[in-house]
Formats: sequence, C-alpha cells, structure tokens
Amino acid sequence: MNNFKIKLAQLIIFLGQNLFFVRGKIRNIFWRFILILINYDKNSDPINSRVQTRVDGVPFYFYFDHFSDVKLAFGKYNNQEIKFLKDNMKDGSVFVDIGSNIGFYTMNIASIFPKKNFLKILSIEPNPIMIQRQKENIQLLEKIKAGVASKIFLENYAISSSKRKINLNFENGYGPAILSDDVTKHSVPIETVLLSDILKKHKINFIDCLKIDIEGHEDEALMPFFNNVNESLFPSNIVIEHTSNDLWTYRDLMNFLYKTGYRLMLKTRSNTCLSFKIKH
Repeated sequence: MNNFKIKLAQLIIFLGQNLFFVRGKIRNIFWRFILILINYDKNSDPINSRVQTRVDGVPFYFYFDHFSDVKLAFGKYNNQEIKFLKDNMKDGSVFVDIGSNIGFYTMNIASIFPKKNFLKILSIEPNPIMIQRQKENIQLLEKIKAGVASKIFLENYAISSSKRKINLNFENGYGPAILSDDVTKHSVPIETVLLSDILKKHKINFIDCLKIDIEGHEDEALMPFFNNVNESLFPSNIVIEHTSNDLWTYRDLMNFLYKTGYRLMLKTRSNTCLSFKIKH
C-alpha cells in the first residue's frame, strides 16, 4: 500500500475518532471507504492492508483485510468496561484477557504502566494470526512505555472444559471466530486447555481483573475453573461478554456467578462487569 493511501486512511480514522456525529451508520461508511481505498488483494501479504493509528492514546496496527474488526479503530469501544478494569488495577495487579484478539483490552490495560506498576498481563488467544498482530501492537506500546512488553505474556490457546485439538473457524471474520470440528479454507488447527492449567504454568495464584469474550464458549471456560480451584484464585473483577449467552450449554452461568459471590457493578449492551465479595 502506498504512503498516500496510508496517510489518507489515517486521516479518515482521525476524523472518525474526533467528529461527534461519526457513529453507527456513518462510522460504517468511514471504515467501508477505507476498505475501498486500500483495496486489499486477498492473495497478497495482509501487511499490505495495515494502518497504524492511536485509539484513546494507545497505538495499534489495524488490518483492513476483510477479516479483521476495524471498527475498533474509531474509538469508544467498550470504554466503560475498560475504565472499570483500569480502576480496579493497581501496583502488583494481575490481568487475564481470555479471547484477546488483537489485544485491544490487553493494550488498554497495559497502557496504565508505569503509573500503575501491575505485576503481569496474561493474554490468551487461539488464533495464531492474532497472536502475531498482538506482538506487533505490543512493540508499538513498548516504544512509548519502555518496559511494558516484559510484563505481557501471550498464550496461543483456546480456553475450554478440557484439553483437546480442534479447529478455529474464522469464515465470518477473526472477531466472531468459533471452535469447530470441521476443517475449512478459513480455519486453523488449535489446542484447547483448562484455564487453571495455564494459570499454573505462569505461577498465577491471584487475579485482580479478568475479561472473557470467546463467542458463546464462556461457560465452558469458566465453569470447570470455578468448580475446581480455591476461592483465593477467583478473579476480583470480571468483564464477561454476554451477547452470545444463547450458545451457553450452562445457561445459568450468570446466576451461578452471583451465587458464588459476585455482584453486578455495570452492564452494557455487550458485557457484564462483576466484582467479587472478597478483594485480594
């Protein structure tokens, strides 16, 4: 992609972030125009569709490759949820991001460094393509927050109720990718693991904040965890995506969390924010 197109795309994103009327349908027009502008060839290297920008001061690369969710570039995405997590992070805190995609939450929480010298961030994402893009974004953040990269740990797995090999189908895009037994031209082989096992690997024995967004698989990830670990490992604060709850096998997951001791702090169109009765 030539430099003129990059600069023009960056300008459109900047306008989209700062013009008060850019929302909903108008925002869609903006990002669709960028897709037309870039005119990405699916047979070429996806890096040819990459545009660098900042969202609320946090640097990102966004790929306009027809599979990536580029609406995040225009800002105001899950601002309330991110503020909830930031407010509950402090020196020595641990943040676990399950289903981290390009690392939007991970990067936003990491951006509080060094004002809040958190202990570590564990970012878990099953798509190897997104893991590589997270590495790129972390490098961007490291340039303005020296030392932050050493506090972020990436794991290329899907969190589930058992350990097995399966496929990740991203036919509808990288954001809404789902676990599937089928192999297609838009799938990649991945492994699933238990959350408790991956926490043990990183010697994590407490969690201040946890975010989970895994396209209707949240119950399969969380129920074995809460049923098999000590209460001391229960996250103090959780942001859970609830828009795919019709796919949950354990439909009563939210009531289970309330009965476990979590209380509702905030509910948005996409997510429920909870805090545990005991603070670590």
